[in-house]
Amino acid sequence: MILLSNGGSNVFRQDGPADRLIVGTADGLFTLTRSNPDRGWRVAHQAMVGAHFGAVTQFASGTLIAASHGLGVARSTNGGESWEWSNDGLTHFDLWAARGGMLQGRDVALVGSMPAYLMMNTDDGRSWSELPAMRQVASTGAWTFPPPPRLGHVKDIVIDGDRLFVGIEIGALLVSDDFGRSFKDLRIDPDPTECDVHHILIDPSEPQRMLAAVGLVGIMRSADGGTT
Repeated sequence: MILLSNGGSNVFRQDGPADRLIVGTADGLFTLTRSNPDRGWRVAHQAMVGAHFGAVTQFASGTLIAASHGLGVARSTNGGESWEWSNDGLTHFDLWAARGGMLQGRDVALVGSMPAYLMMNTDDGRSWSELPAMRQVASTGAWTFPPPPRLGHVKDIVIDGDRLFVGIEIGALLVSDDFGRSFKDLRIDPDPTECDVHHILIDPSEPQRMLAAVGLVGIMRSADGGTT
């Protein structure tokens, strides 16, 4: 199964062609299927009509998480056939990014909001806890976004083994290596208003090699895990 959304899980590696696609849109969640790779996709199902979903991701268990603008998180345990709202413990509901995976050996999902807050789930999507340490870095007061209400937001989340990376639009590239209890600002530019981090990519064969898509700057690269 492949997931497609602006702020969710969009990179997949598998042995053969996919026959199922879950797409997050401004009018709900669509399931597309195809009978073989040589034939086109067809819309098999539309769920959560009217809700705007900017990010779709999944736990290692297979449970799906869809993050919406304004309504919180939807959860599916049957491959997208049905969905339910799962907002217990959620502190912010305008969600821009979501990512699931194995962090330090635990199956987790994270969602990030506008204003920029980060929330984690460790029980297969049932309840959420805010990670307050993300907002304790020095640059927090300078996080912004050009359009009103000019609030910086979480743009990208990457789980890479023991490390958790968070990109803030606009303001920071953050990393945590202690399960979100603390964060370090990697300071890709001395001026936080130049740290417009859109997407983060990590080389799976050499995790110290990273690329970051940075607004107005282009592509930045690091060979030492973001230190420089």
